[in-house]
Amino acid sequence: MDLRTSDGLIPTLRGTYASFSYQFYKRKYLIGATGRLIITAASHPRSIEVRRRWNARPQEGVWWHVITPNRLKLKPTVRHHNVRRLRDAFGEELAARNLNRTTGTPLTKDAVPLSGTVYFLINPKFLTLSYAEIRRDCGTAIDSIVRNQDAQQPDNRRRSRVLQALGVLEGHE
Repeated sequence: MDLRTSDGLIPTLRGTYASFSYQFYKRKYLIGATGRLIITAASHPRSIEVRRRWNARPQEGVWWHVITPNRLKLKPTVRHHNVRRLRDAFGEELAARNLNRTTGTPLTKDAVPLSGTVYFLINPKFLTLSYAEIRRDCGTAIDSIVRNQDAQQPDNRRRSRVLQALGVLEGHE
């Protein structure tokens, strides 16, 4: 899975499980694929409205986006059902770790806060897995993200400065 961000950020952490793959961007809050399409199309009738809503959204906790690939050839009802299953499982696993189900912010003092964006990509095997297996994969992913919270964020600015020094980039910061 390789989701391109609008500014070419490198994910802090990637993981693949039976039910989904994910990319985690630590301390970076990125808009979802659909919102990005609407915002970047200036002629879209909801472009200004969506941009205002995303700019007003507090940048705290964890944002997560679930993507169902077209290669699965699913009807919209089945796609939405599977997205809800993954969101519910992820929310329950956050709650099991004393984090808010929707934002990932700590509910108690001993909980480890999450900050950043997670993109989930549903795998074909997801359709046949039980809810308990999906929830287990979500728990493992959260544990991995928590373990790597202190991992060094890829320094995209340093990379740009190096490329600029080599003459590959012109005036990018």
